[in-house]
Amino acid sequence: MFHIAFFLSIFISLPLMAQNLQLKVGMSKRDLKPAVGIPLAGYGSALRRLKPIDWKRKIPHSFFFKPSEGVRDPIFSKVMIIDDGISSVIFISMDMIGVTQRFVKSMSKKLAKHGFTKDQIFITGTHTHSGSGTLSKVLPLNLVASDLFVRKNYKYIVEQTYQSVLEALDNMEPAELYSSSFMANDIQENKFRRKGEKWFNRKASFLLAKSTLTGYWLGGMMNFAMHGNAMHVEDMRYSGDIPGALARVVEENLAAQNKILIPNVPILFMNGAEGDVKHKGQRGEEIMEEVANQFAEQAKSALEVENMMKVEPVLSYSRKMISMGTPAYPLKVCAKRDGWYRNWMKIIPSKTVKIPLFPFFPVMTYLSAVRIGHIAMMTWPGEASTSLGYKLQGMALSEGFQESWVLGLTNDYLTYFTTKEEFFEAHYDSCSSMYGWRAGDYIIKGQKKLLKLIK
Repeated sequence: MFHIAFFLSIFISLPLMAQNLQLKVGMSKRDLKPAVGIPLAGYGSALRRLKPIDWKRKIPHSFFFKPSEGVRDPIFSKVMIIDDGISSVIFISMDMIGVTQRFVKSMSKKLAKHGFTKDQIFITGTHTHSGSGTLSKVLPLNLVASDLFVRKNYKYIVEQTYQSVLEALDNMEPAELYSSSFMANDIQENKFRRKGEKWFNRKASFLLAKSTLTGYWLGGMMNFAMHGNAMHVEDMRYSGDIPGALARVVEENLAAQNKILIPNVPILFMNGAEGDVKHKGQRGEEIMEEVANQFAEQAKSALEVENMMKVEPVLSYSRKMISMGTPAYPLKVCAKRDGWYRNWMKIIPSKTVKIPLFPFFPVMTYLSAVRIGHIAMMTWPGEASTSLGYKLQGMALSEGFQESWVLGLTNDYLTYFTTKEEFFEAHYDSCSSMYGWRAGDYIIKGQKKLLKLIK
């Protein structure tokens, strides 16, 4: 009888133990300070290219592209660590064009000594086109937009990012989570197709942490679809671009609510399905600030605690490797767009002639998903079109999740992704879809399996 009573008491106490577990959150925001002179990554335009190429390597860091010339605004690594008392997850948002699987592996190796597994790590590039280049070993990306890999620059950014995680670990404190959202108006427009149709996701979502010790906002994350290309192509200064500006105005709002002199409320910009979405209007830092201020004004109500939903402090996560198919340049499709060899393509009967790109791009990649209370967050290893983002979120809804985030450009960068119909329209993103139109379906099917594991 004693043994039965003992085990019954343990069984009954388990839910009570779960209720008593205290959620903790750690935030940090670190200026990465990449060296001025490193080429900016993001544009392949002639306005950024060296003429001639620096074959003799006389210019430090540069080979294909001009060196950067200064800093317009800081390049940050921002970290949010959430610990529910049983497990934890790390989100890292970097003001970069994207992050490769190599970078994720480097960070995972460093974080393993602190007890974190690869399943718990979510690293995203905000997709600014004015961040540091020379960080990728993927040759096509080097040629198109980021310049040749420089090991010294790579190791520096890895170490600085790692230090930002250590700062977040040091800042862990009891907290509550809140979610909120609003529908942004006149902030976005389409890039390639559907001009004037407003085919983009207007929803801006927030997950914010509030200290239970001080009552101050600690910071959080926002999820919004936005290309990071507001700065002029010829402007050779570092900048977080419009994703950085949007995050900054949210930080300023929360800091004002805290009524503290030094604003220290990091907001991680987690991009959404932004493959065919940009800011409304022309390029220029003045336009960027104007759009950011419009966003801040519209977000005010959503950032008031009475309009937020408290998030249950429960975490679950999973990770899965999937096959993407053989990467290749879609030659026949792009011939519709690239005129110089269009006539040659008439002799090719197939619509799917490709130039293989393996091993420059991998055949396999990892997908990750995390549940935080009622929210499902799903990684996408590149730039998904609006249509694919809607399909992914529709699938999450059918799996019973009230709210879902598409974490674009997260944990890998495998270029653009489109639907079948979009792929054969032969716009810029079609020609930059190195895995063809089927890859989007592979990702959605893979995420469906992950969502079943994290329910």
